[in-house]
Amino acid sequence: MSEDYLVSSLSGLYLIEIFNSVGQMVLIQVVQHVSNAELNVSSLTEGYYSVRVVSENGIIVKPLIIAR
Repeated sequence: MSEDYLVSSLSGLYLIEIFNSVGQMVLIQVVQHVSNAELNVSSLTEGYYSVRVVSENGIIVKPLIIAR
């Protein structure tokens, strides 16, 4: 089972944040000039998270469910 979360179709500068179910930021990563970013989520416990990707073009929020 992979312990990475892949964010694809990137270009430019991005801020990627992961929030837990109560809104606490549990992971943050800045990526620049890559087409794909792998985030290591092995330290996160099972549960529901929100992944927020911030760029100069706007903000995208997607769900992330970790079940092992």
